[in-house]
Amino acid sequence: MDSLANPQVPQKKENKGLAFLEIGLVEFGFVAVVLLLLFGTLNYFNILPISQIWPNQLGFLPHKEVSTGTSPQRIVTSPSVSLTDTAKQTLNNYLPTILVPSLLPRSSDISFVQNEGVKESFTVSLNTKAGTISAFAIFYADGKNISQIYASILKPETKIPSLNTTSTTVSSIFSIKPKGKWACRALESPTIHCENFWEETNGVKRGIGVQGIFTRKYGAGPPTVVSIFFCEHTKDSPLYPWKSCEFEFAQTGVQ
Repeated sequence: MDSLANPQVPQKKENKGLAFLEIGLVEFGFVAVVLLLLFGTLNYFNILPISQIWPNQLGFLPHKEVSTGTSPQRIVTSPSVSLTDTAKQTLNNYLPTILVPSLLPRSSDISFVQNEGVKESFTVSLNTKAGTISAFAIFYADGKNISQIYASILKPETKIPSLNTTSTTVSSIFSIKPKGKWACRALESPTIHCENFWEETNGVKRGIGVQGIFTRKYGAGPPTVVSIFFCEHTKDSPLYPWKSCEFEFAQTGVQ
C-alpha cells in the first residue's frame, strides 16, 4: 500500500534523465562554439579558408586580405591609329601619282585639316615651288583610299586658256596624261573653262584642265591669273555621275 501511494522512485529517474540531457546540450553548445571560433580563426588568417571553400554556407566568416607584395599590373594598350594619320599617309602615297616630281611637297609643307560634318573629308594645302595647291578630299571610312578629290593652283598667266595652250599649262603642275578630248567653254563670269574628262578602265573618272579668271571689267583683255585643276571621282563618290570637274557642266560635260 505504501509503494502504491508514494511513486517517488520513477520521478527521480526522470529528473536525472532531464538533467543529463541538459548537461549534454550545454557541452554540445560549448563544443560548437569552440569549433566555430577555431574554424573562424583559421579562416581569418587564411590557414583554412573555409569561407572561400563554402561561400554560400560560410561566406559570412571574416578573413584577412592577403597582400601579394606586388603592385597591380597596368594594362598598356597601343594607341590606335587615327583616321587623320591614315588619311595623311594615303595622300602622301597618292601625290606622286598626280603631281610633277619637282613639285612634291615635304611633309612639313602639307596642311591637313579635318572638316566638320563629314569626318572623312579634309581640306589640304600643299606648299610647292610653283605655289600653293589647295585640295578637298574625301576618304573611305578607314582612310586607306581616296573616294573623291579636287585640287587646284592659281598661277599668273597672260594668255587666255584655249585648246592650243591648256595641255602645256596643266603639264607644268600635274603629271597625269589625259585620255579624253579637250574642250573649252565660257562661263557666266565670263570665264573660259577648258577641260579633258575621261573614265579609266577601273571605272574611276578623272578630269584635268585650266580655267581663266578675268580680272578686268567685262572680261576685256587677257586674264591675269588662271586656275589649273584636277579631279577624281570613284564609284563610291556622290559626284561619280558628273561628266565634269565643274558643277556647271556636271550634267552635260564640256562640249
